[in-house]
Amino acid sequence: TLLYKGYKDESDLISIDLLEELTYLDDIEALGGVSANEVTVVLDNSDKQFYFNNTNSLVAQQLKRNRKIVPWLGVEVVPGEIEWYTLGTFWSYNWKVPMGSLTATVVGFDTIGLLGTTSFADHKMQVNKSIGELIEYVLDDAKKVFNFIKYKIDPELYTVIIPYAWFVASSHTAALQKISGCYPMHIYCDRDGYICAKPQKLRMDFYYDTWADNTNVISKTYDSLYTTLPNIVNVTVNDPTVIESTQLVHDTLEFSVSDFPTRTLNFSKPYIEDLVVSVDCDNTVSYTYAEHSWGIDISFTGTGNVRSIDCSGTVLDTSNSSVITRRDESSIRLNGPVTRDISSDFIQDSNLAGLILNRLFSLSEADKYDATVDYRGDISLTINDPILLLNGIAPDNRYNIKRHQLFWNGALSGSAELNT
Repeated sequence: TLLYKGYKDESDLISIDLLEELTYLDDIEALGGVSANEVTVVLDNSDKQFYFNNTNSLVAQQLKRNRKIVPWLGVEVVPGEIEWYTLGTFWSYNWKVPMGSLTATVVGFDTIGLLGTTSFADHKMQVNKSIGELIEYVLDDAKKVFNFIKYKIDPELYTVIIPYAWFVASSHTAALQKISGCYPMHIYCDRDGYICAKPQKLRMDFYYDTWADNTNVISKTYDSLYTTLPNIVNVTVNDPTVIESTQLVHDTLEFSVSDFPTRTLNFSKPYIEDLVVSVDCDNTVSYTYAEHSWGIDISFTGTGNVRSIDCSGTVLDTSNSSVITRRDESSIRLNGPVTRDISSDFIQDSNLAGLILNRLFSLSEADKYDATVDYRGDISLTINDPILLLNGIAPDNRYNIKRHQLFWNGALSGSAELNT
């Protein structure tokens, strides 16, 4: 294990560039956001230790993906005494070491980014589970690959029950994004390496910092003022129905077991239970299978041909739905109609739909202000932290950090995108 410390002249560390950002399925943050955090580290390569073909280097053969990166920044609280702060835990995915270059650059994602490289396929239909339990279900499966994963889930997320929850065969990050799309919440990695899930808050009653022109603000711009947030909102409410003995697969592709020893087939509907599998094949062929909510994996042994595969079972019919609409007639007359359509497989009752509607119209009660601020940098601040931005244009000066970048190259600077 090699450790690089960035302090004075003792370091091979040239710069650290940290980017923290919440990404949303919708552009107005009505529903959940999943973080996309990234760090770029530049290291001194004047001794050529990072060249890939340097056979005498201890690190040249270790420049691979998923190498752990834990960057730290320190503050000299008193002369000679440094107080260190971690910026999070990241995992390398790209090394850039041009031949002849005096620097080596590595880019890493946080743990949620790492989970975008894993497969979340072995899962079943989840019945009457809370949002908190669904997040646990996804992350506990991810721990089979990365046992170091740790998480914190807000108690409120255990109070919202989803009648039927299912996922496609995808990554663990994609599954978290699907969960976040049915509730106003944030899923992100904190600086201590925990995956955190918390409800969004419309208004904070405290502030982590106050920024002002005559103190820590270098420059700022006001990107936009939204006066036309949605005033017509349509929320689709699904009404899934359980149906027994339904055909899920009818595959008539004839093939040789020697050519295709395994087959993966997608079900026509989300599967719940009571699977019946029928395979028309030569008597010299045998098979086993693993069933999932989205489909089936079949493994064949022996020699011969398979002529057809049929599967049936108890399924969830998701074709029934209704739409709940709310309108702000005053805003429609003033600003014209602005429509927002919201849908998620997991929105299955009117209470959850009402919560989403209430949130959207709470957001639209006041003008929405954006600001981009370059400031002197603060190691402790991160995305979604509440900030008081003085000398600004928002009536109450209340903002939240939605995108945050810290850059250290011997001195610290920061840039943040804020909104009200």
